[in-house]
Amino acid sequence: MKIQLIAVSLMALSWLELAQSQAVNPNQNISNTQCLDADGATTDFYKFMNHFTGIFYGDFITIDYYGIYGPLAVGGVATIPQYSIDVRRLADCSSSDPTSRLGLYANTLSSPASIRIYGDLDTLNNPLFTSLISENFKCKQLNQFDNSNFGFDYIWPRAIQMSSFLATQVPTHVLKTDGSVDEVYHTEDQRFYVFQFGPCDASGCQNAGSFVSDASNILLGSGDWQGATNGYPWGRMIVFNVAIATGQEMAITTARPSAGLSGCRVIYNFYPVNTDTSKIDTTGEIAIHRLTSDKMEGLVMNLYGPIYDGPEGNFAGQLVGKSYQWEYPNQGVNIIDYEEDCYGKFGCWIPTNYTDPYSDLFTTVATETDTTTSVTRTTINEVVTDFSATTTSTRTIYAIIDAIDVREEYSKLTITELDTVTVRETLLNVLTLVSTSTASTDETTSTTSYVTVTDQIIETERLITSTDTDIVQETSYLDQGTTTTTTTTESRYSVEQETTTTTTTIIQLVD
Repeated sequence: MKIQLIAVSLMALSWLELAQSQAVNPNQNISNTQCLDADGATTDFYKFMNHFTGIFYGDFITIDYYGIYGPLAVGGVATIPQYSIDVRRLADCSSSDPTSRLGLYANTLSSPASIRIYGDLDTLNNPLFTSLISENFKCKQLNQFDNSNFGFDYIWPRAIQMSSFLATQVPTHVLKTDGSVDEVYHTEDQRFYVFQFGPCDASGCQNAGSFVSDASNILLGSGDWQGATNGYPWGRMIVFNVAIATGQEMAITTARPSAGLSGCRVIYNFYPVNTDTSKIDTTGEIAIHRLTSDKMEGLVMNLYGPIYDGPEGNFAGQLVGKSYQWEYPNQGVNIIDYEEDCYGKFGCWIPTNYTDPYSDLFTTVATETDTTTSVTRTTINEVVTDFSATTTSTRTIYAIIDAIDVREEYSKLTITELDTVTVRETLLNVLTLVSTSTASTDETTSTTSYVTVTDQIIETERLITSTDTDIVQETSYLDQGTTTTTTTTESRYSVEQETTTTTTTIIQLVD
């Protein structure tokens, strides 16, 4: 790992005082369709920024045999000797719109390169290729960088304005050390819920406080982080503002930081802060290292320095940074996009309008269950005959719960965010018991003797209900004066129990 800078003393930031001087009026109702304003940013600008899975102001460096799932924009040198671009074919080379067509948009593509690409390849230089595979014959190789689309000198100042705006917002919620979320400040801005972390450096992050969230589990932890224990707020985008002391680096080590959330709703805004003044340092430089073992989903921004990508897991969503390279040069990794969940559904950049809390993958973060069971006692049923037995033997049959099959029926097959599901459990086993009695009649002496009667007892923790009984008699004549009648009583007992479980489930997205 490249974290070698000295640790700084982490200062407590007066977030509320700082943010209130620059944030929007908390009582002003702002629609989630209202984009962040940045010096004349236009609809075309938002479209351009949303088109790319990766946007990097400086250099982009990989070694071989990996790729990025969507289009790639590089303001410096793209060193990608063997690389696949736009794996999921998001570019549209049938379009007349230059932005929609782009697969790779780079100032310089280093040579030689072996590229597999979907979309137009637009560079300022004329690179040499050992292999260039275009997966759509309609896509072109161009030399129009910065001419037909937005230049990075236009893009980057506006992106920094937006990052700075987010960083100055008052935290609306805090993530506590026990993993729960509390609301600490209410706003009518329908676009964002804001969490504040840091300042951080190589040694860790500031402890949680009234307006500062605890980073130990969500960012700096390891193991089984499942998201907020009481669920995240929904209805707005979730912004994780992460302040890093100027000149410092930070490693994200939690297996899946976005657990419990849809990546479509998550914005990680890493930015430098002057710990002497507690203010954003837009001229400072910081570095982040993704060392997660699983996906880090959402829009991840470090506009102020390099992004180092670890060998396990992936960035999944959109990645915007000053530069990009692998943590270990010979251990590569793919950059994954948002996939179908929300690609193309953002009206603004930075996204403000994707508030759908559902996905094809989700994590249950809290449940409340109320169970009622119709049987709470042990029942013993005894099977007897009408005969008075000469000899009697008793056999006890034990039916254990684990040996009983269970059928479950659900009132709903699809669980939504807040839903009530009724589960009915019916036990299916049927026990068949046989009681046999033999009577011998000697007509010469007018006497009848009963040979055996067998009583059978079932013991079980579940209710026993008799369903039906069959009586079969067989008569045989052993000799001229003796008749033997065997009576078999077969009783079928169904062991049944009905359990109704009502579960209220709070669900948050994961990919």
